[in-house]
Amino acid sequence: MLLSSRVDIIRVLVLVPLLLLAGAAVARPVPDISKYEGRTVASVEVVIEEAARDAGAEAEFRALLSVAPGRPLSAVQVRQSLQALFDSGRVANARVEAVDVPGAGGGTNGRGPIGVRFVVRPQVLVGEVLLDLGTATGAAVSEDELRARLSLLEPGRRVSEQALRSNAEAINVYLRDRGYYRANVEFAQQLDATRTRATITFRVTLGERTTVGAFPIKIGGFDEASVRPSLA
Repeated sequence: MLLSSRVDIIRVLVLVPLLLLAGAAVARPVPDISKYEGRTVASVEVVIEEAARDAGAEAEFRALLSVAPGRPLSAVQVRQSLQALFDSGRVANARVEAVDVPGAGGGTNGRGPIGVRFVVRPQVLVGEVLLDLGTATGAAVSEDELRARLSLLEPGRRVSEQALRSNAEAINVYLRDRGYYRANVEFAQQLDATRTRATITFRVTLGERTTVGAFPIKIGGFDEASVRPSLA
């Protein structure tokens, strides 16, 4: 407990496992709130972690909560609230904190009203995908060609490191098929002020295109002149 701020954090940290991203059902622990069970909730606050204040997003998250001012706090409502946050698809992880309301009676260890705070780390979604192409030597590669190689990066989808790496590799495979064996593809993401939307940029350096300089055919008794026109 931080005495200076009179904050007593309920020991709960709910993380979204990787299996959840694949659609698997994962049981989440119910926080130990026995110390606060039954105490009247004076206020409910949603804080978006490491992000600029977004009153609209906070209100939307708050509307999902079962915990409400004027009601006794219960573990069931806390669990339902956390579940609703994760089910929204907009939360990567969350924790719950309880605060004794100053001057409301009951003291720090009493039975007075409490404030409840849900600290949320938002799930980052794709906002925009950009392609930054280098200068090619030889036949050009269009942005549309490379964009057609991308998948799982439509606006509104969840951003994951695995998806970004897979898409970068898909571009690399396509470029190798086009003869750009020295191509290099890097990616970066820039979060907006709310840290809920990301602009994904793929930086593509094509390098010099590999071409065939000569293709000699030397087989004893074989007339290469008869087939060479078909190899052009």
